[in-house]
Amino acid sequence: MEHHVLAPASKPAKCLPDTYLGLLIGPGCELDWRVGGRPQRARLSSSELWVMPAATDAAMAWRERHETIRCSLSTALIGRVADELGAPQQGISPSIRRRDPRIAEALCALSAEAAHPGAASHLLADALAVEIAVRLLRCVPEPRKGTEPGLTRAALSRTLDFIEAHLGGSLDLCVLANVAGVSVWHFARQFRVSTGLPPHAYATARRVERAKVLLQRADASIIDVASAVGFASPSHFAKVFARATGKGPAAWRRCAC
Repeated sequence: MEHHVLAPASKPAKCLPDTYLGLLIGPGCELDWRVGGRPQRARLSSSELWVMPAATDAAMAWRERHETIRCSLSTALIGRVADELGAPQQGISPSIRRRDPRIAEALCALSAEAAHPGAASHLLADALAVEIAVRLLRCVPEPRKGTEPGLTRAALSRTLDFIEAHLGGSLDLCVLANVAGVSVWHFARQFRVSTGLPPHAYATARRVERAKVLLQRADASIIDVASAVGFASPSHFAKVFARATGKGPAAWRRCAC
């Protein structure tokens, strides 16, 4: 995941090992691009995407200063999602001037999370990458509201118990899906139906609740509490805690004790 403000530049033709995509977030920009054959000139507008799938012989030359968010999706991820959906991995086609608000929103969320990582960053990044891959494969219609089933009672119980036992560490979407016994794509959707929250938001909420319990212990420092609930940075923990409770950890502790 990269966020760039760049001067005009070109990239030589090469066979891409992964799927690359980008979002133009600044003013419109003119570029030359080639996939296999003759170069073409196009003008991208703000919020338009370009997509270059793996194994594509591609080259791009930007003719103006531009601001973009760029992301690569591994061939392994694309392959796994394609298998789960029963779709051909070759279903992703090179495209430019593509508009997809859902992909654009996911890329912006990935960029924001990369700039300010938190305890649930890995889980959120996994979910967003899967969502982008599904959108690119273009083989799954949007489910009608109310038709998506939730997790079974047993699968939900296993998953919630696993999250509770691992609040102090990193939670991986693939691992959670395996615990539930469903695919990654179906897990993210079904978990939200069952709990009302996406996995990363639920994990963050549980971390805050665990932190409240720990903060009531006189011998627990705020640094220790932050680490115990999976935050590498006490400052980020304080920001997330304040957003959830309306008070920073120290102020909340004074009111609670």
